[in-house]
Order: sequence, then C-alpha cells, then structure tokens
Amino acid sequence: MLAVARWLTVIGSRMCLSVLAAAVVLGSGGCAAGQAVWPGTAFSPDYGTSIGSPAIRPGMEFGWLYLYLDDTSKSALVLNSLRISGPGIGSVARVVEVKVAPLRSGYHHIYGLTGTPGGTYQTDPPVFLDGGECHKQALFPVPGHRLTPGSEVRIYVVLRAARPGKYAVRHQVLYYTQNGVRYQQTFPIRFWGSVAKNAPVLRVDILQAVCVKKTRARVLPNWPLPRNLKKSRRHLFKLIR
Repeated sequence: MLAVARWLTVIGSRMCLSVLAAAVVLGSGGCAAGQAVWPGTAFSPDYGTSIGSPAIRPGMEFGWLYLYLDDTSKSALVLNSLRISGPGIGSVARVVEVKVAPLRSGYHHIYGLTGTPGGTYQTDPPVFLDGGECHKQALFPVPGHRLTPGSEVRIYVVLRAARPGKYAVRHQVLYYTQNGVRYQQTFPIRFWGSVAKNAPVLRVDILQAVCVKKTRARVLPNWPLPRNLKKSRRHLFKLIR
C-alpha cells in the first residue's frame, strides 16, 4: 500500500530525464577527484516515476519517501552518497536531509513496525497508521550504510522551501562501493513542486498526525496538525476495530 496524500499526482513514465541544472550531494565521496567511478547495476532499475505536489509556503519542509533500492547483486556493498539535482534545487528548495529507510535486511529480516509505506510525509521520521498500529520508519545516514544481497531500502529526502518559484528533481544518482570498486547508478525518480507565499494552508495527513504523539516523531516545520485531532483519532481507531 502506498502512503500517497490525496492531492498528489503520480505518473508512471519510461522516459529517462538527463539535463542537470543544479546538483546537491548529500553524504561523502560523491565525486572524489582522481578516483574512477564505474556505471553500477547492483540495484533493480527504475524505468521512470514522476510525482507532483501542491505549492507550499517558504520555510516549510516536505519529506519524500519514494526512491526504492532493491539490491540484486551477489556481494555486500557500502553506500557512499546520493546526488539530487534539478532546476530550483538549492535555490527554490534546499535538501536538508537524506537518510536510508530500511525495508528488508538481506533476504530474511523484514522491518515491520519500523517501516512505513512509500509516499510523502510531513514528519521526521516518517510515521503512518496502518492496520491499527503506528509504524515509525527507522532512518540511518547514507554514508557507510552496508547492504547485503537481497536488502531493500528506500531513501528519505527532506526539502525545505526557500523562496517562491518552481523546483524539480529530475533524477537521483547513487554512489556506492562494492569489492573495493566505486560505482554510480542513476534512478529516474522525478518529483516536482512549487513555493508561493500565498499557497493554501496544508495540514499534516491524518494517518500521520494520529501517530505523532505515540511515536514522538517531529512534525516538519510550519505544518499545522489537523483540526479536532483527538476526535479524528478516536474515530479512526473505532473504524479499525
């Protein structure tokens, strides 16, 4: 099940987008000078996903949990960094956090209550009510994160709205090391949005809001909680029962 807010538009695409207008490298060693970086194939390819969001106001932060990594290789690897690029990235919207969100370690250990569905989030870490339980996503730094064959993770990216305008992440480039060799693999996961001073006031998604207190998750800056949250929480849990 995908945790996608009602006002999102998700469009599948097989077009690989390429032109880079801006680049942000989160982590270390993304483009180390004098070190060869080879095209990588450790992760299942993504043939193109495009996600749009409504306008938000300057100062707000927005979490994207969409980039999915499925390690189909035969040996362990270590993540180095993730490069996020596109028009308006760094000026209209700034990357303030990039973390690994584990789903499965190897072929056996599955993260249950410490995993959340892919989607957009207004909390850090992502939290979500599913099956009557509050799930709180485990998060880890990208640099040095080790993956064994069969592991599955998502990448959580938090953007901060800086000034009015439009932004678009056209693709994401992952750098990793395997058997002493450095690789890079590009994923055409595109997401876009805009920043406006008069943007409509948006509230935290109810399925996230009801889990904030229980999980002690942090609400991202300038996101108000839904009105009548206590009443909504009681109603939701009554429906589940």
